Amino acid sequence: MARSVGQFASNVRLGIRAGLATAVAFSLVATAIYVIAGPKPFADNHVTFFPLLLAYAAAGTTIGALVGGSLPFLRHVPVLLFVGALGGTIAGVCMRVAQGNVTVWTRDDVFVLKVFAVLGAICAVMGRSRLRAVASRRDSAPRAPNDS
Repeated sequence: MARSVGQFASNVRLGIRAGLATAVAFSLVATAIYVIAGPKPFADNHVTFFPLLLAYAAAGTTIGALVGGSLPFLRHVPVLLFVGALGGTIAGVCMRVAQGNVTVWTRDDVFVLKVFAVLGAICAVMGRSRLRAVASRRDSAPRAPNDS
């Protein structure tokens, strides 16, 4: 039991690190856009620079923890699709929160959320081989004698 709890915690930490790395990459792109074009591209999308960076960090952390925690179950396609869609929905909600006024959701907002969910599921399927490689590398890594 202790090993499974330790493995779960390790998977969640791995997921959070990967999610934050993704958030940093998105933030670097947003920063480059801000430096080159100023605030106009952000204003055109009804968001400001710093809330967007916070949304990237929140989405990366949350989705990373979700994927890391569910890593042992992602070999099953229905679970993979569900986790991907849920991750996409989380990303969409974070982006919507960054726009402000979250008490009013239009049909367009709900449609965009559905698009995020579908894209999340697609990304999960596309990233499946990468997840398998990470999982098999971690499973075959040598363990310390007290890790049994």
